[in-house]
Amino acid sequence: MDVYRIRFGNLVLAISMVLLASCKDNPKENKATESTSEKPNLLYIFPDQLRNAAIAINGEDPVYTPNLDQLAKEGIVLTNAIANFPLCSPSRAMLMTGKVPYNNSVLTNANSKRYEFDNSWQRDDVSFSDVLVKNGYDAGYVGKLHL
Repeated sequence: MDVYRIRFGNLVLAISMVLLASCKDNPKENKATESTSEKPNLLYIFPDQLRNAAIAINGEDPVYTPNLDQLAKEGIVLTNAIANFPLCSPSRAMLMTGKVPYNNSVLTNANSKRYEFDNSWQRDDVSFSDVLVKNGYDAGYVGKLHL
């Protein structure tokens, strides 16, 4: 019954878009947005191998992560999420495009020289950051994008 299957990547993109749309503040309720801008700030942290013991908000000692704990308290924490692919680059490409690796052409890690096929992100794929920029956000990344 492939017709009724929902692809994980498409589901992640759809949920991300719903969350983005629901972040719009009501100016009467939140005066902080009046002085800065109409759009909320978005910070998407996508770490590699974030185990339960890696952040103090999960109650693990002796981990001390006060800044991450504060972000978690003020934002959204996905506690039951999994990667749909066991490699870094395909997982990140799925997150950015909403497409599974076989549809976004990123089938292995970006720096892998072991395969003789094109393993690059297709330029015509619309990404999560493309949608943000189109809607007036400044988008950037810090750290390992690995795509």
